[in-house]
Amino acid sequence: MTIKYFRMKGFISIWIVALLASFPATAQNSSQLLQRLAGVKADTGKVLLLIQVAGSYTKENATEGIKYAEEALELSEKLNWQQGVRRANTALGDLYKSKGQYGKALKYYSKGVKLPAIGSSDDKAGRDQREEVQREQLLKEQQQREQVQREQLHREQLQKEQLKEELEKKQSELEERQKDLLLKSEEIGSQKIAIQKTKEELEKNAQEISAVQEQLSIAETEKQLQEARVNALIQEKMLQQSEIESKKKEKRIYTLAVSLMVVVLLFAIYVLLNQRKSNRLISQEKRKSDELLLNILPVEVANELKEKGEAEAKLYNEVSVLFSDFVGFTHIAEQLSPQDLVTELHTCFKAFDAIIFKYGIEKIKTVGDAYLAVAGLPASNPDHALNVVNAAIEICEFMDQRYALRGDQTFTVRIGINSGSVVAGIVGVRKFAYDIWGDTVNIAARMEQNSEAGKINVSGDTYELIKDRFDCEYRGKIHAKNKGETDMYFVTGRKNQA
Repeated sequence: MTIKYFRMKGFISIWIVALLASFPATAQNSSQLLQRLAGVKADTGKVLLLIQVAGSYTKENATEGIKYAEEALELSEKLNWQQGVRRANTALGDLYKSKGQYGKALKYYSKGVKLPAIGSSDDKAGRDQREEVQREQLLKEQQQREQVQREQLHREQLQKEQLKEELEKKQSELEERQKDLLLKSEEIGSQKIAIQKTKEELEKNAQEISAVQEQLSIAETEKQLQEARVNALIQEKMLQQSEIESKKKEKRIYTLAVSLMVVVLLFAIYVLLNQRKSNRLISQEKRKSDELLLNILPVEVANELKEKGEAEAKLYNEVSVLFSDFVGFTHIAEQLSPQDLVTELHTCFKAFDAIIFKYGIEKIKTVGDAYLAVAGLPASNPDHALNVVNAAIEICEFMDQRYALRGDQTFTVRIGINSGSVVAGIVGVRKFAYDIWGDTVNIAARMEQNSEAGKINVSGDTYELIKDRFDCEYRGKIHAKNKGETDMYFVTGRKNQA
């Protein structure tokens, strides 16, 4: 009886300590528990305090809590204290569950329960039931997690398929645009042929006019000489007859001589006026020819070509290149008739020509819906970057006004600018064209390709030249051939100089 009493008393003591250890750790923080742990001498009490310390880390630092739980499990196994083993396993299950490691949590839950068993069959049944509930809950949470992962994978697969369709659509649009650009290039080539043919006809006409003028001048000179000889003979005859004729007849002869002189004078005036008229026509044709040449080449290059018959290519170290392109050109072109499309392009490019002429910028060429211009050549200009950006802002403003007026019947523009050095010169002998080459041109094209509708995208080199006069927004870097990574900036407006 006495042995049973003391054994029961021991179980009750252990039960009370376990209940105290199961209270939430929020009442005592981990540092206080560790201080208490240093003063505990009983091994079972140390196990229970280690489990309580581990529980205090469940939400904040599960990894740290696992160390104390594993220490409690090792000490319980050393003491062969089954109740401590179950509680330490249960604590480890809670810690791994808080970390989302459900497999390990289920492993430790299967070895222990949250409350220790006293030894009765009812408690064992309750423990088994709780273990089963915990297993079912963990399996359910793991199934939900796998379901979420499957749904996420399904959504990602749908997004990949949509992206693939969009890429195929963009590829198709790009091919159509390349075809349109090829057609436009052929049309421009035909126009250049017509211009060259017209120039050759003008030169031929000028040569024919010059030859006719020379023949006319010779004929008129011979005629004047013949008339002069005739007049001299008449006068000589009249002088011979004057000796035998009366003064009255002399007066008539004199009158006739004066009349003839007047006729000769009038004829000479007529010839002179005709010659001046012919010279004026030749000058007009020459001026038209010069204007046509200046419409193709810069003034300095055209003068060099007329004087020497050729123009050498030159290197220009400080220039700024402007590229522009119409966004969605292929789509808008499909909605317009060919005549309306060409008319709208002509209207826009005519406005671009006026704007760049205002800022002293040299137009190089247009290719389809692309527009290329450069500042700083053939005459150097220290404000080349400022002039190009000011012109780009006015071009964007014009296109905004045009879009507000015509809507989808016109275009939106994107612009790219880069500064540096280029080589410029004439390409070919017949049907020649003035063009520019170099990395500066290629990077300007890359700036335009990576711009957006209604925006001006400038390189880092241009930004350094304009940053004191314009507000800019940094966009990051882009890879440029032969240059590596290049900075990009959007020009957002002019700085307030007041």
